[in-house]
Amino acid sequence: MAYTQADFDNVKQAILDLATGQRVTEVMVDGQRVRYSETNMNQLKQLKAEIEAQLTQSRYRFVTLTQTSKGL
Repeated sequence: MAYTQADFDNVKQAILDLATGQRVTEVMVDGQRVRYSETNMNQLKQLKAEIEAQLTQSRYRFVTLTQTSKGL
């Protein structure tokens, strides 16, 4: 599943909403709307970590540099 920065922002906002007293919040992730309540806080935090891991992984690309010489 390919997550976007908007998905990450939506999940962060849902966690904030629940933490500040809202009983139910909706999140739009990957084109699907999901409702979360206070009891689903751990699921939201796991989803946030999953999205963050994927976004971080896709940002960094490893480049291998090679150096050669003629040995003089």
